[in-house]
Amino acid sequence: MCDSERLDGPRQTDPIVAARIEAIKQLAEGLSDRVAVMDSSFNVVYANEAAWAVDQTHTPRRLHAKCYEAFAHRTDPCGTCPAIRVFEASEV
Repeated sequence: MCDSERLDGPRQTDPIVAARIEAIKQLAEGLSDRVAVMDSSFNVVYANEAAWAVDQTHTPRRLHAKCYEAFAHRTDPCGTCPAIRVFEASEV
């Protein structure tokens, strides 16, 4: 995992929470499925290697880029984006 692909930011201080986040990241890195976490503004806050590997254009990995820019090379959210439904249906 690249250093820039950190799910926990400078706000993270609780060692128990930090250990759990690290365990989840290690699990995600071991999956062949794509795992990406976006905030409610569609910014990529974490993506595993499989998520980045889907991009065959060799575009640089851009943490905090909009997911639709980083993964779909679009200028607006994808019409079938499941995150839109999640963000609209619940508090994030």
